[in-house]
Amino acid sequence: MLAAGACVLPGRKAGAQAPQRGLLVCGDSMVKTVARSLTREFAAFPSVRLSQLISIGTGLARPDVFDWPAKLKEAAADRPAAIVIMLGANDGQNLRTAQDTVVTEGTPEWTAEYAARVAALLAQARESGAGHVLWVGMPDMREKKLQADAQRINAVARAECAKVAGVEFLDTTALFSPKPGTYSAYVIRPGGKPLLVRSSDGGHLNADGADLLARAIREKLAPRLSPQ
Repeated sequence: MLAAGACVLPGRKAGAQAPQRGLLVCGDSMVKTVARSLTREFAAFPSVRLSQLISIGTGLARPDVFDWPAKLKEAAADRPAAIVIMLGANDGQNLRTAQDTVVTEGTPEWTAEYAARVAALLAQARESGAGHVLWVGMPDMREKKLQADAQRINAVARAECAKVAGVEFLDTTALFSPKPGTYSAYVIRPGGKPLLVRSSDGGHLNADGADLLARAIREKLAPRLSPQ
């Protein structure tokens, strides 16, 4: 006999678990704390298997140091159902092209080269079998140069995401700035109480900020990762 309150879903043996669906989280130091928060957010989803590909201080600017498409291909060998990408904080610099020429940051040539690199990473993510790719944009930055970089890179990433089926861009500026486009270390919680969400460097998220972003990511991906 079954114990009181127990039930068996039709077509499934007692004790059987739903097949796991992979979630791969990729990025630089901006996503490191967020990945820990995502682990907690998805703890209630036994069908989700979370893995990470995080490399501090890297980005798409220096493939000679860290080749993101190649590394993602390796990390996604088990064909995850969804991939989260948060990159770009280190990419505000000149780029050396495959033709061994240098394009200067802030020029149209730089934008075209960087867009090609974002497109290559998205193509690899989709080729790795991910049904959904979520590119997480950078929040507003305190330092003027970093803010200009973040806005430029976010614009490129958003445009490239819009070109690929199954890819979505998550704008985080409204999540962390009461006035998007202007840096704020605090968000206002229901009831009007401020919550510190940024670290002292004016760029990274603190633990509370990481939790806030992780919840937003979970809300986007949970319906896609739930058992069918």
